[in-house]
Amino acid sequence: MNQDEKRKALAELPGVSEEVYDELLGGLCRQAKERLPKIQEALDNKDLESVKDLAHFISGCAGNLRVDTLYKHTKTLQQLAENNGMVEDLLKTLELVEQALTDVEETL
Repeated sequence: MNQDEKRKALAELPGVSEEVYDELLGGLCRQAKERLPKIQEALDNKDLESVKDLAHFISGCAGNLRVDTLYKHTKTLQQLAENNGMVEDLLKTLELVEQALTDVEETL
């Protein structure tokens, strides 16, 4: 997420100040970072239901905050898990999620 994307998100969320938005983004980052190792563990155990549920949580939060790239990648991860996607595809998508999360953290 760059500053232009952040401004766009703030414009779509009337009544939310940048300070409050940053707090919400920080909470999203903390929650996502707690769940990423659980997603990896679920992938290791081929527990796609857990992958789907964990990704759904992150995608929902990212969508609500208009964090589009993180939303897109977690939604893809969720859909791959729902459709019994190849583990390699799930792992590649998880890497994209991790990178998107790092990009969000850099805006804080």
